[in-house]
Amino acid sequence: MMQIFMKTILLCILLFFSVTAIYAQEEKPQIYNPSADAKVEIQKAVAQAKLEGKHVLLQVGGNW
Repeated sequence: MMQIFMKTILLCILLFFSVTAIYAQEEKPQIYNPSADAKVEIQKAVAQAKLEGKHVLLQVGGNW
């Protein structure tokens, strides 16, 4: 009885790592524009916000 339980646990662990490895190799979508110039975009946002009397909120990230 214990051998069947251990084999089942081992099979579940192997299945989990197999699925994880396959999923990790999928290509992720490019959320952020890799050719964007952040300094220029921030300067434009600050200039527009100053004209409109608003604040600038920055969201920082990358395609890791």
